[in-house]
Amino acid sequence: MKSMLSAGQQDVLVAFSYSGTVELTWKTAELAARNGVFVISICGNKNSPLATYSNVLLQSPAMEQVVRLGAVSSHYSQQFVSDLLFLGLVTKTYAKAKETITEGKACMEEVRCWTS
Repeated sequence: MKSMLSAGQQDVLVAFSYSGTVELTWKTAELAARNGVFVISICGNKNSPLATYSNVLLQSPAMEQVVRLGAVSSHYSQQFVSDLLFLGLVTKTYAKAKETITEGKACMEEVRCWTS
C-alpha cells in the first residue's frame, strides 16, 4: 500500500484477489486509482469492492468453496492470467525486456556471490 502513495499516471497496479473483499487489497486499489494509477485486477468476483476501483477486471474462475482449503484452483487460474499478461508485455517490448532480464540475472549472480 505504501508504494501507492508515490505512484502516479505512469504506473500500473496489478491486484490479485479471489474474493475482491480483502480490505487491504481493495483499499490499495482505491488509493492507486485516486492517484491516477491504472489498476488491473485479477479477481473472481465482478461485484467486489476491488472491481469497483479497477480500470480492467480480469475475472478468474470462481470455483472455490467458502472454506477454501489451499485455494488451489483460484491460485492457479490467477497465476495463469498473470503469466499471459507477462508474456504479452514481453512480446510487445522484447528488446527492452531481454535487456532487463539479462541485467537482473547478472545482478542476482552478484548477490549469490555475496552470500556464498
